[in-house]
Amino acid sequence: MVEDPPAEAYGRVTNPERFAPLIPAAEDLIADLERRFEVSVTRGPAPRSKSRTVELVELVEITPIRVDQAPLAITFTSFPGLYLDAGAWAHIALPACGCDACDEAAEDVLRELAEYSEALTAGQLSERITGRFRLILEHSWDGEGWVRSGRTRLSAARAAELRARPLQPPTDGRWRPWSLRS
Repeated sequence: MVEDPPAEAYGRVTNPERFAPLIPAAEDLIADLERRFEVSVTRGPAPRSKSRTVELVELVEITPIRVDQAPLAITFTSFPGLYLDAGAWAHIALPACGCDACDEAAEDVLRELAEYSEALTAGQLSERITGRFRLILEHSWDGEGWVRSGRTRLSAARAAELRARPLQPPTDGRWRPWSLRS
């Protein structure tokens, strides 16, 4: 039987540097995506952080040539960690938490970075808003040997906000595979 971590382990991060390998891995990923796919890569300052403890360091936007191919934005953080913004609405924190109680391993987080990027470039992300009165944001990742999906209830105002963004998923919700560089 596995014991629950002590209460003080939640919110405490004694070794954030274990995630430092994420930074060069993300740089390698960006270079690889730019080499293999028809994309543009834009680097710039990250938006201001809402966190009092984590600074957003740099934003790298990777935009495929076709509008039905999901873009990827990678934000480097001072934690060290990453935020992935994929498609129109998917937001992923790597690591998801990093606290001592969650005890995430750097190897697992590196694997997740690879899985999400491979699934995205293969067109295996779908996202859509469903319902007329009870609005739901649905997303699904269908990677090689793994699946992740979720449903989030939305207020009418939040759904309108998401639908008003300039970037929207394709009509059927499924993003297409990225075009290979010739």
